[in-house]
Amino acid sequence: QVEKCNKKLALRTVFADFEEAIQQAVTVVWTNVSLKCCRFHLGQSWWRKIQALGLTSLYKDKESNVGKYLTYCFGMPFLNPEDVGDCFLEALSSIQPQNYRIVKFADYLVDNYVSGSAKFPLEIWTEMSSSLQRTTNACESFHSRFNSSFYFAHPHIFQFLTVLIDFQSETYV
Repeated sequence: QVEKCNKKLALRTVFADFEEAIQQAVTVVWTNVSLKCCRFHLGQSWWRKIQALGLTSLYKDKESNVGKYLTYCFGMPFLNPEDVGDCFLEALSSIQPQNYRIVKFADYLVDNYVSGSAKFPLEIWTEMSSSLQRTTNACESFHSRFNSSFYFAHPHIFQFLTVLIDFQSETYV
């Protein structure tokens, strides 16, 4: 449709979910574009794997070695791509708890995200930036952040209002 209007589409960056088909399509159609993937969906994938391995309660216990290790893993998307391998192999491996489920989670990360032959290369999911512009859906991003403000699915009304007021005041500059 763009060509019919006698215009050119000059994309620099395309944000996509962690779906191989769309990533392949983007790289074939736009060869000079930078492909980046959504941090929200990355976190969702990792969280689902944590749940599937039965690590949920250990992850939520931030004082446990397992909880700390898993939390540190979620920091990797904020590193430069060239730093992730060293971080994972040196820093995270040195504190990795001796737990077969943690080993399975670490293998999952290596196979799908960290190794040179990973399904999702480092360049598409890591970037040393705290930018909120790394999501494909602003509503999902807000919902995730809002949900993380509560410890229970059904908070007390006063806690809910306090969080709501905090969010409102953050939006006013």
